[in-house]
Amino acid sequence: MTTATATRYDGFRKGTFSCDACGRLTRHTNRGNSSLCPQCDERMMIENGIADGGYEGADLDAAEARIEKLAREAVQLGGTL
Repeated sequence: MTTATATRYDGFRKGTFSCDACGRLTRHTNRGNSSLCPQCDERMMIENGIADGGYEGADLDAAEARIEKLAREAVQLGGTL
């Protein structure tokens, strides 16, 4: 590996972190929780809304389905839940 290639690689890795929830390597998105990937961030916001009683009936069913979809996405992208 040349010095230029190593510098580019280090610059790429510097902007990444492991998601606190699923562990996959991700990048900051300037939204939501800065220690979570976008899928886990949205999933946890919905879970908090459910715990706070913010969903009921068909909305609760849709929220739970969205949580499952986000969890599958995180796993497909390399996370472990």
